[in-house]
Amino acid sequence: MPQFGIVDPVIRSLGTTLDGEMWCNNPKPSFYAERLASTLASHILVTYSRYRYREMRNRGPHWTKLRRSIEYIDANIDQPLPLDELARMAGMSKFHFAKSFSQAMGIPPHQYLVRARVQKAKGLLTDATLSVSEIASRVGYADTGQFSAQFLKGMGLSPARYRRYVTRS
Repeated sequence: MPQFGIVDPVIRSLGTTLDGEMWCNNPKPSFYAERLASTLASHILVTYSRYRYREMRNRGPHWTKLRRSIEYIDANIDQPLPLDELARMAGMSKFHFAKSFSQAMGIPPHQYLVRARVQKAKGLLTDATLSVSEIASRVGYADTGQFSAQFLKGMGLSPARYRRYVTRS
């Protein structure tokens, strides 16, 4: 998740060392810079990644496959995402995917998708230039009524009331 103003001595140290190595006239072997970059990436992932990704490792043997499908959902939230497509992304049968996903995430894949779409819509509703029907389309709903019903169910407010509440605050 984007974060700003972080003061992290590990990132600073690794970044400074990596930067120095990149500008050095007599660099060390390439594996040195690769290891620095890998260590930096690992630190950022472990320290700043979304909670759900870190927790998935403890929730079952298929967490890497499930993470792939979650990342696919996040990247394609505006598209229809049938269960068989998500299962294919994870390299599993529909039944095995649905069962593994529910065990790892605590909710079925469809419910996760609806929640992800509502979360994305919350951010888009702060932009007053977008209509509710445009937002519905951008989060994967062809029918504005269905979007509004799902948003109301998830947030307790209609999209229009949520927008008024957020922009007033």
